[in-house]
Amino acid sequence: MVLIYKQGRFRGEYPIAIDRIIRIDEHNAVEIKNGKVKMIEADCPDKRCVKQGASSSLPIICLPNELVVEIRNREGNKALIAQ
Repeated sequence: MVLIYKQGRFRGEYPIAIDRIIRIDEHNAVEIKNGKVKMIEADCPDKRCVKQGASSSLPIICLPNELVVEIRNREGNKALIAQ
């Protein structure tokens, strides 16, 4: 599952097995494709979240936009808390 948090608030949960593009807000968009997730759009200055590429396990964090994209299995990995 792909879980999205914006400014510490839960925004949505999406299956990683279903390809889609998720527009989070006017600043960010992510793509789920082939069992991986990646940031495809961000208006932050350094775009590290976009440069990170696709992952099926590592979280994507955009600090300037206060966004966390977390990847969990159904058994429930420990939550990543970024403040």
